[in-house]
Amino acid sequence: MCKQILILTLSMLYGQAFAAWTITPYVSGGDGTFYWDTQKITYKGDGFKIGTAIDFGEMQFSKLKPEQKYLSVQEELELNCVKFQARVLTYAEYSDHLGFGSVVAQSPHETQWSAVESDTFSYHVMKTFCSKRNTNP
Repeated sequence: MCKQILILTLSMLYGQAFAAWTITPYVSGGDGTFYWDTQKITYKGDGFKIGTAIDFGEMQFSKLKPEQKYLSVQEELELNCVKFQARVLTYAEYSDHLGFGSVVAQSPHETQWSAVESDTFSYHVMKTFCSKRNTNP
């Protein structure tokens, strides 16, 4: 409950950076709060692109620069609903909550397509939005 109050307070204080972001119902084994940006979702062919973010309660070690630490991540995902694959188009780690502070590290290129594993955030995003792609142009 305290974590939810903290996130709500931070969201009000830092609303500009995450203005279009919605907290998702996804819960992982870690301490992150997961977001998606449904205002910028784009459907095309067999899939879609969507902005996602994770805000952590404690500092994380950078995946790209292990000597650095970060508190939030923003990425753009592309997902294929037919092949059940995903790839990251953009990825950035931020020194502060909700995408604030300096960019600690960012990926210089998109990742390769890979199968989406069950019980992951990408799986949750896919299950939520693939059923909606046929109702969008």
